[in-house]
Amino acid sequence: WQQQERTRQQQSALVQSSATSGTATRANPRPPGPSLPVQLLMIFPSPIVQAFLWPVHNCLLSLWMAIILVISLVSGAWRCLQTLIWGARRTGIALRTVWQSEIQDATQAIHSLCQPYQAISCRLVGLVLLPISTIVGIFRGILGDSSVTLTSMGFTMVMMATWWYWTICLPWLALCMLGAALASGTCFALIEFAGV
Repeated sequence: WQQQERTRQQQSALVQSSATSGTATRANPRPPGPSLPVQLLMIFPSPIVQAFLWPVHNCLLSLWMAIILVISLVSGAWRCLQTLIWGARRTGIALRTVWQSEIQDATQAIHSLCQPYQAISCRLVGLVLLPISTIVGIFRGILGDSSVTLTSMGFTMVMMATWWYWTICLPWLALCMLGAALASGTCFALIEFAGV
């Protein structure tokens, strides 16, 4: 019993002494340093890094918008196809709802991306997606809101017929846009580095 009491007193004295001296009883691991890419970026001053990353940042934001719009259009075509095949009762999706909430909203967003006040990267995304927005506008102009079924069938067929545009052309154009952003970022960094 006395042995246990001594051990307990020694442990409490050790904890108190470590608390007052600021050292812990266990080993404090050294915090890890920055990773290698961060160390390489730290070689250059901050304005040079910012000048390089600014066009890349704008490009990635624009590509993010393009991905959202393409996914909205493709999922809208998929929902239209499901509803056309299985019917609105079985799928629980009305064609008018899909048409108004997904397809028309995406086409309005594409048209707003083409406005002159947008950044050039946003306008390029709008320009790349403008053909499908124009086709949707043609369907709406010819068929109007009276025949959502025919409009949805036409839109779905156009989306299926242009699969190559969505799977081949758009990724290629996105890579070209990213390459242009990297090239212009390099130019901006060199201009900043030269102090001009």
